[in-house]
Amino acid sequence: MAHNGDGGATRSGVALVYRLWRRVARVSDSDETNRATRGALILCGGGSRRMGRDKASLPFGTETMLARVIRIVGEAVPREQIVVAAGADQALPPLPWAAMVVRDRDADRGPLPALVDGLKSLPTNVSAVFVTACDAPLLELAFVEALFAALEPRIDAAVPSDGERLYPLTAVYRPSCVAALQAALEEGDSSLQRALRSSTFRLKSLPLEQLRSVDAELRSLVNCNTPEEYQAALGLFR
Repeated sequence: MAHNGDGGATRSGVALVYRLWRRVARVSDSDETNRATRGALILCGGGSRRMGRDKASLPFGTETMLARVIRIVGEAVPREQIVVAAGADQALPPLPWAAMVVRDRDADRGPLPALVDGLKSLPTNVSAVFVTACDAPLLELAFVEALFAALEPRIDAAVPSDGERLYPLTAVYRPSCVAALQAALEEGDSSLQRALRSSTFRLKSLPLEQLRSVDAELRSLVNCNTPEEYQAALGLFR
């Protein structure tokens, strides 16, 4: 896969794909979140046990995985409204710019506590937040734009789904949903999947087949949790 720079040709191509997706998905212009009120949360505080080393610092092309994900997300979200959620003692690799960093308070409880803390840390003007993990180096800008476009006014989150499984770590959330997520934690349940499926959470599931119009092979959903998955992702990138 060729490395995409920041040139005008790349941006115009993404814009064309995005407009076509909106037409196919029948997303109205009133549903799109203004770029100035977008935020992003990048989770990188996991233990990386299956990988055997810190995933955020793994090289991917000329960048680390975390730096690459931040750079791609920064094309859709104002840089000052991107938050990195890291482990309490995690040493982060150099970042493309001075992103805000929040530290996990509840280690080994999964992504839900980090998601709650991250959503709380964003500026008050942010009305929609793209959430992803640092181990998704094949993320496509058009995929991010499609998720933002799918978030309707009275929806807590737009989350890709294959019909059975949700993909909550490549999704867009309303910051206002933090109360519902916090309630799940206070009840002793740290499962993000169950929190999203609760009766109080207004979830919009996005069929994967619909998202293929902006990311044909759904590479944006590829995570690198093991050395084998990391090598496979590098093979797709080269």
